[in-house]
Order: sequence, then structure tokens, then C-alpha cells
Amino acid sequence: MKKNLTLISLNFYPEDTAIGLYSYHTAKELCDEYNVSVVTGFPYYPQWEISAAYKNKELFVKEMIDEISVFRCKQYVPKHPSFVKRLIHLNSFVLLSLYSILQLKKQDVVVVVLPYFGAIFLGMLLKVFHRSKLVIHIQDFEFDAATHSGLLGNFGVIRSMFSTIERFCYNQANSLTTISHAMLQSLQSRTCKSCFLFPNFYFRAEKEIPSEIPIFPDKFTILYSGNIGNKQDWNMYIKLVQHFQNDTNKEFILVGDGSMKDYVLSELNKYRSVRYFPPVPYDSLSHLLESVSLHILFQKEDVVDSVMPSKLINILHSGIPVVVSGNPDSEVRKVITDSKSGLYCSNELHDIATSVQQYCDAYFDTKKEYKTQGKEYVTQHFEIKAVMHNFKQILNALFK
Repeated sequence: MKKNLTLISLNFYPEDTAIGLYSYHTAKELCDEYNVSVVTGFPYYPQWEISAAYKNKELFVKEMIDEISVFRCKQYVPKHPSFVKRLIHLNSFVLLSLYSILQLKKQDVVVVVLPYFGAIFLGMLLKVFHRSKLVIHIQDFEFDAATHSGLLGNFGVIRSMFSTIERFCYNQANSLTTISHAMLQSLQSRTCKSCFLFPNFYFRAEKEIPSEIPIFPDKFTILYSGNIGNKQDWNMYIKLVQHFQNDTNKEFILVGDGSMKDYVLSELNKYRSVRYFPPVPYDSLSHLLESVSLHILFQKEDVVDSVMPSKLINILHSGIPVVVSGNPDSEVRKVITDSKSGLYCSNELHDIATSVQQYCDAYFDTKKEYKTQGKEYVTQHFEIKAVMHNFKQILNALFK
């Protein structure tokens, strides 16, 4: 008889990017061994607006998606998220989800997806009510992000308090997982419980829908596709566009949505070398990523990013080179180096522009015959079946 498993994740299907995408496919892959339920919110990301299909629904909704029982609550979603509005947004999900977890029958395993730290308390309640095994899966260290961005200020007492809360909550889990080697090492220093690697995986959609974004073969096309949020260094992106504004061989393509979109587009309006498009469906993402000349990804240098952005897995699999900037100690640099898929630069415009020009020269010399080794690297380390097999072993070990 199958055991019952609940996954708690604010983001879920039909969101087809970032955490929502991975939470959905994780739940779907677990259905062969578990009766899976999901506690989640209404879809809103990355546009920060509840999707049209759910706007007029009631406060609580139960639906079946594939074989998954989905319990939704209509959380508060700010159109222009500030720190305070984000807190209200996250806490509204946790409070409203109390109703959802009361609808669940006996659960054997609960998997809580972080960030959104308050969701751990939902998992702890289910653990107490049903004597469930509790697994905490960490996509990002929420308190670290708040500290690096200055939101917790320079008050050591506040940071110490949050660190104590974090350690207490982690220690309530039976097992913890996270998505990168750097994060795993950091996690092991924060808890006495068993910690495992559960990276974001790669899968190619079975149905390829041709992208509606025209790619001109006579141009060197430079693509950023993903969240247009405050984790990326958009000032550097704008400077790079400005640097090449008179170069008729190059064209920048920006695809995505997010809290910084309005600002970024207002700054780019003056440059004719940039074209913007809204996010493409996941089904057509591979087609888009494989059709350009170069990918770019800008990280802020003042944060040692231990998270490998999920978009990077898809970029590596495309076989198209990528130029990445940011802190030299980041996890991303290690992956780029190991996979031989591109160049990692300092956050200096000269270094980034030189790297872009280097690939541009190679592109026209070889007529786009060059490819990276990224596809082989992704197949070896991030293929969905292998990653999910390891995760199922972690879950099965909870009952031995």
C-alpha cells in the first residue's frame, strides 16, 4: 500500500518557472510510490499577480492535477513587492494554509519547500498531528538573503535571534535537503540532522512548441531569459547594452518578468539593440535557448551565491556558451568551470564586454559551429530520473 506524502510549497503548477516548476515535477515523480497531496497558494509568479484563471475563485480551492490532490489558499499578492509587503504575502500563505492542512488525512511524510520559512511550522504541525516524517528542502537560505540585502540591518542581536530560530526549526526535521554543494556544506553547520543533496533537475518537455520570438541569423544574439528581479545586477546589464549600442552585429534579447521589469525596461527604451518579450511556456524554452548565439547571467558581486540558478541548468543543456559575472566564490563559477560551458567574469564592464566580444568573433569565424560540453554535464549530474531516484531513496530511508 502506498504511503501518504504532503508537499508544502507556496509555488506550484501552473507556474512553469523556478520553484513552482520543480515542486510540480517533484510531486508528479513521487506519485508512483506515494499518494501525493500538495498545500500551495494561488499561482502568481513571476508577474506578481494572481493568474487570470484563479482570480475569481473562492478563498480555498481543492483540485486534482494529474494524480495529485492540490489544496490552495488565496494568499495576498502585492503588485509591487516591498520588504513589508513580502512579509504579509508569505505570512498570509502560512496562516490561510492552516485550513488546508486540517483537510488532510493521515500523512506519513511531509516535505516543506523553502524559502518561505514560516511554512516549516505547517510541516511541524502535521508531524505532531499525524506523527509524520518531516523533510525540509531548502531552495534558498531566507535569512541569509535578508542579511546580505541589508534588510536585517547591522543589529547582531537580530541576526543571532534569527539564527537561533533557524537552527531550532531545522532540528525538528528528520532529514534536510538542499540544491547545491555549497549550500549543503553550509546547511550541515546549522543542524545536527542528516543533510543530503537534492539538486534542481533537468528535463526536456516532450512537446516542443516553436518560439514566437524571431531570431535573426545574421545577428549575434545575446539572451537573458528568466526572472527580472533584484538578485540580478541590472545596472551592469544596462551598461553592457549601452557599451555595444552602436554595434549593428549584436542584438540583446530579454525574456522574462519580475519585480524589476518596469525599471529595467524604462532604462532600456532608449536603445534599439534590445528586444523584450514576456516569458515563454516551458514547452518552448529549450527551443529558445538553443536558437541564440550567447547567454548572459549577471549576479551581484557582494553576495557569495551558493545557489545555482535553475535557469543555468537549461542554459548548459542548450550547448550555447554563457557569460556569467558575480562573486568568484559562487557555486555558479564552479559549475561553469567544471562543465566548460562559458566564461566567468568579474563585475567589471571591460571584462564582461571583452568576453562577449570574444564569443562574437568566434561565432562569425566558425559560422555557429561551436558548442559547449554543457549538455553532457547536465545529463550526468542533473537528469530528472537520476535525481528523483536519489531523493526517493532519502525518503525511503526515513522508515528503516
